Amino acid sequence: TDLGLDEALPVDVKVNGEVALPGFEFRSIVGPLQLPAGLYDIEVSLADAENPGSNPAVITASVELAAGTDYSGIAHLAEDGTPSL
Repeated sequence: TDLGLDEALPVDVKVNGEVALPGFEFRSIVGPLQLPAGLYDIEVSLADAENPGSNPAVITASVELAAGTDYSGIAHLAEDGTPSL
């Protein structure tokens, strides 16, 4: 399934309500982000260069991070075409 959007379309990524990755582009690799163990709410929205993180989220997820572990987040389309993380 294809959303019909430019593959390089940047997104803003928020972690617990704060913009952590403004203007993140598809196939880019960043990090590592240093986050302590705990529960995190992640939101991905279409980028807004003037006001990062202000567009409605197209993907939301809650993730539990354990201490001393490395994680990677990958945004993709689920089998039914739903954007997922």
